[in-house]
Parts: sequence; C-alpha cells; structure tokens
Amino acid sequence: MATTINGIVCQELREGFNEGIHREGPVATKKFLCDWADRYAVANGLLGLVTHSGGVGGTTTLTAPARYPESHNMFAREISIEGKGKATQGSLQIQFAQAVITVNYNVPQFNYLPNPDISLDPTAPYVYATQEIDFGREFVTIEKSAVTLANGHKLKDLPYAFPIAQAVMTIQLHQVPYLPAAQILAAMQKPLNDATFLGVAPGYLMFNGCKSHTEASTDATYTQSLTYVFAFRPILRWDEVFDPNGVDGPQQARYNGAAILLRSDLSSLIPSAYRG
Repeated sequence: MATTINGIVCQELREGFNEGIHREGPVATKKFLCDWADRYAVANGLLGLVTHSGGVGGTTTLTAPARYPESHNMFAREISIEGKGKATQGSLQIQFAQAVITVNYNVPQFNYLPNPDISLDPTAPYVYATQEIDFGREFVTIEKSAVTLANGHKLKDLPYAFPIAQAVMTIQLHQVPYLPAAQILAAMQKPLNDATFLGVAPGYLMFNGCKSHTEASTDATYTQSLTYVFAFRPILRWDEVFDPNGVDGPQQARYNGAAILLRSDLSSLIPSAYRG
C-alpha cells in the first residue's frame, strides 16, 4: 500500500508487521520500501526532528515522530535500514536500488502533544517535557517577640520555629536545539516569579537553577535536555519575613530601601515552541 512520509512516496510492506504488549505498554513494528537515496529523509520524517533558526531565542520548530495509526499513545522510536536489490558501488560506499525501513513503535518517555492530566499547571501544559513534583516541608523561624500564646503569654527564651509545606517542581525539556544560558542567568539574578506561573501566585515560587545535558539528535545535530527546578511554599513569600512586632505580619525584606530578592517573568525560561 502506498503512503507518503516526509513528502516521499513509500510502500508499506506486509512482511515483518507485528504488534505486542509489554510491561511498559504496547509496541509494534512496520516496514516501508523507498528509493535508496530517500532513506534518511524517510527515517527522519518518521522519527521527527527539532529545527532552529535565528540564533538563541530564534524560531524553534517541533516535528513530532509518526504516530502509530491504531494507538495514539505510540510513536516511532527506532529505525533500521536494509538495502534491497543488487548492490553496486557508489561514490562513497556500496548502494542499493531501494531501502527497507523498519520502524519500531512504542510509548515515548515524554509527551509530544499537550496533556493537562500530567502537567504541573493543567491550564498551561508543555510538550517535549517531563514534569514532576516532590512534596516536603521546611521550618520557618519567628522571633520570640512576635509570638503570643493563646493565653496571652510571651515566649521567653528561644525563637519559635514551625513547619510549612513546600513543593519542589521540576520541568525537564527535551530536544531543545540551543542552550538558553542568558535566560537562565537572568532568572538566577531575579529568581522570584513576578506573575502567576505554574499556577503559583507572585512571590511564592523561586527558580532554583537549571542543569543541562547535551544529546545527539537523529540528524547528527546536537540538542539540549534542560532540567529546571522551582520551589513553592504556600504561606510565606520567599522575599518576606514575619515582623518581630507580632502585629504587621509578613513584610518584604529590603536592604537600603531596595528588595533583596528580585522578581521576573519565570515563564520566559520555557521557549514558546514548548508551550502546548
């Protein structure tokens, strides 16, 4: 049966077709026949590519791998190529008239399409992203002068420390075609959110840094895996402390009249192409 892949007409073969289910999910294998000269274009069309133009902060285009026709959770993940017909000597190496491309489909490790159900903020799901959340707690200390017991008594000796919930939220972007070092450094200098981000109101979310890892793409270019870490606490903004007078409540900490911890648009860390 004829089918078009990346603009190239191929033949879908019956030989080698199979399906299965593993502990990690469903799998399938299909084979396609194309001209030898078109084999890499077909392979990259099946696996999908991330392209970039205009330098850092330019235009990023995400082309997802091919979906398996009968299961939208499965995508093309691996390719093997075999020559078909009589081998001849080409200008660089042996060549064939045609190529048989074997495609293995399975469930990817991250989403190529927006999925609110597994997003930190369901209203703003990301693509090509792995998102995780780790719940814990920290202790906040209040000066004894600010604490009054229910019976009106004051603490006499030590400051009062109490636990508050904290969540560490991680977003790992996959196949980013450049390293956004300038954006990361700028956010480190102004690490608090100045607007709602990841569903968190301004001041309650702190950018704790990023780890990058260089990976090779299927077209021999390099991409980055970027792991962003954010910390959220619901009671006290990260730039606030409790006023020791025990009356005015949390106040922004300043030095010489200026805020110590600065705020910025943390959503700018996520390139627009990855915002589903």
